[in-house]
Amino acid sequence: KVGISGVVFFDMGNAYNLEDRYCSGLQRKNSSISIKFDPCFSLPDSIIKGIRKSVGFGFRWFSPIGPLRFEWGIPLDAQPGEDPLVFEFTIGNFF
Repeated sequence: KVGISGVVFFDMGNAYNLEDRYCSGLQRKNSSISIKFDPCFSLPDSIIKGIRKSVGFGFRWFSPIGPLRFEWGIPLDAQPGEDPLVFEFTIGNFF
């Protein structure tokens, strides 16, 4: 058995953080002032609109030295200056 498999994928997401230690809003939960301006307690529309999407394909090989992953991703909504094709090589377990 060769131990090679192919994969195709669609991925979407955004990088944002709602953790209290990173938020810079002025009000807290127990404040008598409205908390609607606190990024820790509200999600601005820009987060939803900022979701990025990509598709891709790859190969996974359970080699004698361990699992190897070769994948190529194509951003569907690439921004100016971004590469039209992204390659990733990983050694070790995959999810």
